[in-house]
Amino acid sequence: MPGNTIKLNDSSHFEWYVGDSKMIELTTWLEQNGIKTVDSNLPEKEDPLRDKSFKGKVLQQWIDELIYPGKTEDFVQQIERTNDPVKGEWKIKFTIFTNEHSYHIVALDRRSDNGYLGCQASTRKYRAGEDNLRGNDLPDGPFNLHTWNRILNAIIRYELVQLSPYRRPDEIPADVA
Repeated sequence: MPGNTIKLNDSSHFEWYVGDSKMIELTTWLEQNGIKTVDSNLPEKEDPLRDKSFKGKVLQQWIDELIYPGKTEDFVQQIERTNDPVKGEWKIKFTIFTNEHSYHIVALDRRSDNGYLGCQASTRKYRAGEDNLRGNDLPDGPFNLHTWNRILNAIIRYELVQLSPYRRPDEIPADVA
């Protein structure tokens, strides 16, 4: 009887045999319940934002956590990705957008040190009478979670808007009433 061998996480310890008649039903149920299925006979589609380097995978995980639920390519615009095995350097540049600003993030993985992670912010709209967009450097440093969190905090600070000076009081002051 024709069938399929099912593995969990490519483990040889968790294998099941499923007949062809139940395979479509099983994969449909798995996908409806949020479990990714891969046909090992077909090559996986290459995701342009995914990278094979260790720091590239770490960065991808951080981005996935930032935009969950959603697809990375719907929220992140990749600008450049290079890999130079001779120099021992991997680099990716990408941009994320808000209504008012764009944030350009650069990540480097170098054989010679701990790598680099940095960000620049720029406005998306010109000010009256100006022909250039304003911008600032945001935190940068070694490629690590601490630097990533500093960048995210800076982006949040950049996007915060000040409350109006007029606030509705909960009580009317006695001298006004």
